[in-house]
Amino acid sequence: MIIRRMTNEDLNDIIEIWLSASKEAHHFIPVDYWESKQRDMREVYLPMAETYLIESAAHVRGFVSLVGDDLAALFIDTSRQNQGYGKALLSYVMDLREVLKLRVYEENQRAIRFYLKNGFEVYEDSLDHDTGQKEQILIWSKNKVKRKDSMTASIFQHIDTVFVPTRNIKAAKEWYTGVLGGKIGWESEQGEYQCILFGQTSLTLFSTEEEKYFERKHAMFNFFVPNVEDAYRHLKEHNVRVDTIQEYGATYFTFYDLDDNCLEICSY
Repeated sequence: MIIRRMTNEDLNDIIEIWLSASKEAHHFIPVDYWESKQRDMREVYLPMAETYLIESAAHVRGFVSLVGDDLAALFIDTSRQNQGYGKALLSYVMDLREVLKLRVYEENQRAIRFYLKNGFEVYEDSLDHDTGQKEQILIWSKNKVKRKDSMTASIFQHIDTVFVPTRNIKAAKEWYTGVLGGKIGWESEQGEYQCILFGQTSLTLFSTEEEKYFERKHAMFNFFVPNVEDAYRHLKEHNVRVDTIQEYGATYFTFYDLDDNCLEICSY
């Protein structure tokens, strides 16, 4: 077995492995869904990831992709599973990171058992809004840090979205997708909010004529947290100025840093 960094010449092999393995492992999701994601894999997800593949007899047998500390993908050729390739790739990336996080569909019990056997722990339940499927978030740490003792792992997980004001949301949406290449995510019922996807962190345009938003006093991004109340108490305990918790399609509140910059905490 040889493990090496992916090159552009490997793309076709990797996408073929990903597609066939995804269909087999996720029988509970329509095949058309995976077929429709091939272009995104080629043009968005793989280019943004740190990907390693495993070879034997000069053939690619599987691959693993990292985005920061997120284990974004680990797929093995369906004809070569249960032969140690998955374990070898997982061990390889464990040597590269102190912490690994991943999401697994709840119905994919085979994968969940594999990760639990290899030292991961279930952190929390989640939902994949793209497919409507329940997920489990799993975490592994070299130091076996318990999430109750780790503020980074237990509350602040990633930057969820960046808010950008606009006076013409239609023109702004066309610019962010046409010029910058973002993908359209979701739109609020009244059209005043438009989410544009850029990898893990999205950008949310909001329509306004109020000049105060263009003075950069509105929260320009937020932190996703599993529990807003826990984050609120944590900030209060550290004497951070916070505003009232609000509900509007999500639970959120704003808070302020030492320079009085307005930030936001969000959960949904």
